[in-house]
Amino acid sequence: MFEDVNIKTMALNPIYQQIADILKKNITSGKLPTGTKLPPEELLAVKFNTSRMTLRKSLRILEQQNLLVQRHGRGTFVTYKTTPKKNRIAIIVGTDIHKVYDPYVFRLLSGLNVALQSSSGSELLLLDRTVKDTLLQKFHASNSDGLICLDDSAQIKEELFQPEFANIPMVFVNWRSFPKDNNIFEYAARVITKPGAVETAMAYLTQLGHRRVAYIAACAIFSDLNLRNEEFRKARSKYGLDPDDKLYREYVSDPGIRWYDQAREIARDLCRDSNRPSAIVCPNACNAYGAWQGIMDCGLRVPEDISIIGFDCESYFNPYLSTMSQPVIEMAEAAAGLIVKILENGKLTEKELTFDFQLEERGSCSLLK
Repeated sequence: MFEDVNIKTMALNPIYQQIADILKKNITSGKLPTGTKLPPEELLAVKFNTSRMTLRKSLRILEQQNLLVQRHGRGTFVTYKTTPKKNRIAIIVGTDIHKVYDPYVFRLLSGLNVALQSSSGSELLLLDRTVKDTLLQKFHASNSDGLICLDDSAQIKEELFQPEFANIPMVFVNWRSFPKDNNIFEYAARVITKPGAVETAMAYLTQLGHRRVAYIAACAIFSDLNLRNEEFRKARSKYGLDPDDKLYREYVSDPGIRWYDQAREIARDLCRDSNRPSAIVCPNACNAYGAWQGIMDCGLRVPEDISIIGFDCESYFNPYLSTMSQPVIEMAEAAAGLIVKILENGKLTEKELTFDFQLEERGSCSLLK
């Protein structure tokens, strides 16, 4: 009935503690499941080659730990309930989480963690991208059951679009490039936002009378941000806005310079121009906050002198910027739900879930006089 009943009389731990440890090991491992009735004390004492008094001290310890209960006239029963296995979900964010400055990523991480903990008790683990092992090696080293990927850079795609990931449950958030004919997608799904958010922002500014609209493009290594950059160029032509090339500003990806600082410098340059723009659109929050600071540096006011629209700017941040917002928490809950369903069912129930952006006007845009 029991595993490992070897009692060491010369051990540092007293015999009653050794017996308690052996019983606890058998209970927590499931060898003695909840509801199991232990043999009578006299038989247990013989089993462990000890006195009934010593045995009772062992049982008392386990009672205090809520592992056993002694019912008068009925016997001693196991009360410990084993918890179901927790899934471990690995997450890929970027090369270095400490260099991610956009609040969208942190809200998404927080939402994923809460959703996984509350729905299934799953654990979320960040894969360390600073270690030079392959993604597959890192995944297996983390003992994870599934994978959620927020990074859609070319380097990540090159590794994930391989046969080695064919049987790993995966969910991709805001991945635009998703080859449906690739065999890895038998166990993978994605959560994305519908395109057209930048065009919505441009249409709104056009209604307010703005024609000279600048755009501070985000780092183009991510396909979702690339899409927004392209949407600006198309919307500018669609609405007949000023085609001046100086109004489209795209900085290089420099790991030594933060997005905020680059956007701030670009906004300064735009505002110092004799023919400055009447509005600026930024495709992420980090750019928007940097651009706002650049406008302030030049002594201009928002929105009296220049209007600004960002993406996923927080409502509780200062400055309080108008923004195109995606439902980050709902997307996180959807991604968590998808990965749990794949792990529970062993198959996809839904291949793709899409969400809409919403324009939140918070007073940083004004009618052009």
